[in-house]
Amino acid sequence: MLNDLRFAVRLLWKSPGFTTVAIVALALGIGANTAIFSLVNSVLLRPLPFRDSGRLAIFWETDPAQGFNRQGPSGPNYLEFRDQSKSFEDMALLEQGTGTVTGFGEPQQIPALRVTRNFLPVLGFTPILGRNFAPSEDWNQRVLILSYGAWERYYGKDPAVVGKKMLMDDIPYQVIGVLPRNYWFPDPGEVLAPWGDTDLRHRSLYSHSFGVFGHLKPGVSVQQANAS
Repeated sequence: MLNDLRFAVRLLWKSPGFTTVAIVALALGIGANTAIFSLVNSVLLRPLPFRDSGRLAIFWETDPAQGFNRQGPSGPNYLEFRDQSKSFEDMALLEQGTGTVTGFGEPQQIPALRVTRNFLPVLGFTPILGRNFAPSEDWNQRVLILSYGAWERYYGKDPAVVGKKMLMDDIPYQVIGVLPRNYWFPDPGEVLAPWGDTDLRHRSLYSHSFGVFGHLKPGVSVQQANAS
């Protein structure tokens, strides 16, 4: 083995161009495999960082007559599912959007989520500062919960941020809470704003821009929920 190793080193030393290419190819291969493993490990192997993630399910609507398959439920349908389902113990809704933040230098467009008031409890997250949305709060109250990154970037991690204002789309919102650093959700949102039942009830049945998820009751399978 030692003789073979010495011979290989001498050959590589005599061909520096080939040696450089070989090292770069090895580095790229190792880096790509490491990245792929990290992705698979975080998405497929590790449990999702949510409360009772093994019972968490996503809702889709299918309607061949309207020509769509696997779309998010409409606002009124979400309310009907939530109130009548016997297979789920809870259910939450979100809608992706963006907002233009001003007052912190150059205006910045950031991703935002408009969510039902039980969004964080269903996922199992609690604000580290302030509070969650109150049962009476909806879009008209103009309140926001900040992500940890937004709190750090715009307010310098000010511990007295709760109660301060943030201008988004030229509308002043009151900050009521800050999410923990480990908060994660597939749809990014630097700020969360609340949906109320009245708002959702008046949305069109043909508006399928929402994401809906919830926990299956213990012992209920996805197949049973589909059939119910």
